[in-house]
Amino acid sequence: MSPGPVQLSAKQRRSLEHDGYLLVPPLLDEAVMARMAGRLDELVRQTVAAWAADPAPDIVEPGVVHAKLGLADPDFAPCCDHPRLAQTATAVLGPDWHLGALSLRAPLPGCG
Repeated sequence: MSPGPVQLSAKQRRSLEHDGYLLVPPLLDEAVMARMAGRLDELVRQTVAAWAADPAPDIVEPGVVHAKLGLADPDFAPCCDHPRLAQTATAVLGPDWHLGALSLRAPLPGCG
């Protein structure tokens, strides 16, 4: 993930420094978001079904199973390579950060 040519404005940098977060307009178009939402729905179903077939007694968060997403998954690539996200991470963490993983939290049926 590279910061690329997009630069954070002075106001955005102040928000990060003062508030600890940054509100941005939508970064991805609706078609990209729809693909991601569909893929997430599919992954949640698969994750919950796998847990139901073999319930794990060592759930860290009650009622929720966790799954890692592949950084190379083309449906999630927009999350991994958007220059505004990279700029924000660099502003908060400095230049020597890297993206290690994407993950999802899947509530188990009846748990929220």
